[in-house]
Amino acid sequence: MENIHQLNTREWWFFIVSTIFLSIWIIAAAYSSPIYNWDLIPYVASALSYEITDPTLLHKTTYDSIKATVPEPIFAALISGAYPQHMFENAKDFISQLNFYEIKPLYIYLIYILSSMGVPLVAATLVISSLSVIAANILIYHWLSRYLSVYIAFLVTICVSVASRLADLSRASTPDALSALVILIALYLLIEKKLFKTTLVLLILSLFIRYNNIIFVGLFMLYYMYFDFLAKAKFKFSFVHAAFIVSIFSYFLIKMIYQPYGWWVLFHHGFVSYIYNPVGFDVPFSLALYIEALKTAALSLFLGGVSLPSVIYGFILISIIALHNSNSLVRRYNFLIYIIYLNFSAYFFLFPGIAQWDRFFTPFYVLVTIFAIINYRNKGLTATASTSKA
Repeated sequence: MENIHQLNTREWWFFIVSTIFLSIWIIAAAYSSPIYNWDLIPYVASALSYEITDPTLLHKTTYDSIKATVPEPIFAALISGAYPQHMFENAKDFISQLNFYEIKPLYIYLIYILSSMGVPLVAATLVISSLSVIAANILIYHWLSRYLSVYIAFLVTICVSVASRLADLSRASTPDALSALVILIALYLLIEKKLFKTTLVLLILSLFIRYNNIIFVGLFMLYYMYFDFLAKAKFKFSFVHAAFIVSIFSYFLIKMIYQPYGWWVLFHHGFVSYIYNPVGFDVPFSLALYIEALKTAALSLFLGGVSLPSVIYGFILISIIALHNSNSLVRRYNFLIYIIYLNFSAYFFLFPGIAQWDRFFTPFYVLVTIFAIINYRNKGLTATASTSKA
């Protein structure tokens, strides 16, 4: 059984006060320097579409709402460039872009709920991101405090939040912070509380925040189904099988309701050239274009020069450290690191946008860091115990 650090009264007070500091830090970062990228616009439009069905009115209301909220130079930047300018001027083509975004229904619905409560739409996106990051930081802090001094855990939490770019997600109008929070809660409940069924439910929920989480969720459930089969030496329907069926059903339900464009459309739009109206896109799959995009991604990944496109390199190194001479807890769950490797690989071949990876992989960066810390801490305890006996 793991040697869990118990907080005394003084440490609990420090934990509470420092948690308030973490919250203020994230709120200050989110609202003093928000990241306004073009994705903000279709997310706002998707939320408005709950009440506005006329395409022309939806287009006008979206841009008017954003223009009234963000600083004028920011709005000018959001509509500058060939693609953003075209979307600003062409309502029909802009509406055709929303299928790329409406497939995150839980995130969109939360924006809508906040706006119906009087929160401006742009601010609503930042509220979701900042609160998600605050909650994720508190979870990380609590998790680390089980294995480290609360004072060290506080400093490490800040370092992990910054290094994994979790803190940056608080400033972005995207579903990534909320997705990271739900996955981190799921993994914490699995590893520390052994609440396997709750973990599965939360992983299914994550699909409604970002449906390409299906890669990690599917690999996770397949692993447990395989070892369930090995343990019983025969197939016996269990909760994990039901969860797998529900996750696949959820994935296709989202596709059926929101009718997202196919993988090749998404790939071409993201990694070949912008598609101004995906509804009329009829360019067939091109192996040459696909390989060229992968080649560009590989060069960026391995020959990026001084400016690295992602922090994934450092966290892969940390994951190797976590696997090396791991203690009983990490050994029990080290399969998660291998699933994360498979997830990384799948993204490379399906969505090779290296510069965007960090926002998808943040919860996994955090997990491998916590595993490495648990290893380091338990090795220190073992060394201390050995010295005492000597």
